[in-house]
Amino acid sequence: MKLFTKYNRINLLTTIIIFVLSATAFYFVIRYILLNQVDNDLMIEEGEIETYALEHKEIPEPIPVKGQKISYTLSDKDLKKRQFATDHLAGEKDSYRILRFKITVKENTYIATVAKSLQSTDDLTMSILLISLATIFVIMAASLIINRVV
Repeated sequence: MKLFTKYNRINLLTTIIIFVLSATAFYFVIRYILLNQVDNDLMIEEGEIETYALEHKEIPEPIPVKGQKISYTLSDKDLKKRQFATDHLAGEKDSYRILRFKITVKENTYIATVAKSLQSTDDLTMSILLISLATIFVIMAASLIINRVV
């Protein structure tokens, strides 16, 4: 085996490993950033619900919004702090980011649940992953062609 061929194989293998690791890291970083954005949106919704309850002394009616669901459950449990979760809602195929928090109105304690669909987040991360993989393959093909020509 020629030295140049051996070098090209090692170079190609190293490049593939670096690209796969960086694409994986990129995926998880983007996913983390997007989930934080959804969490911020859910906390804004929590603030709006609490403000409405303080002003009107009742919980707001859950208004159906595309990609978002709000529900209230009368509870005697004391929820210490807000809780975030990622899960599927009953009867839904998409995953949702869910925020649960306690709200007290007229001596009644409710657990408010605000769920926001992650469909657009999942679509965006999948698009970014596919673009990253396509870029890796194009660079690898270009490297192979250039190495063959040279």
